[in-house]
Amino acid sequence: MKKMIIGFLLGVAMTAAVLGAYAHYNMVDMNRVVDIQTSDEGAMIVVDSGDGYYWER
Repeated sequence: MKKMIIGFLLGVAMTAAVLGAYAHYNMVDMNRVVDIQTSDEGAMIVVDSGDGYYWER
C-alpha cells in the first residue's frame, strides 16, 4: 500500500512538472506587449521585440 501511495504522489508531481513546463512555453509576457490588433478572426498580440502572436477565436 505504501508503494502505491508513493507511486501515485510521484505521478502527480511529474504531471504537474510537465504541465507547468508546457504552460510556460504557451504564455505571452504581458509586460512586453506593445500592441493588440483585433479582427473578426481573432487578435494579433505584438511584443516589444516585434514578434507577433495570433490568438484565434
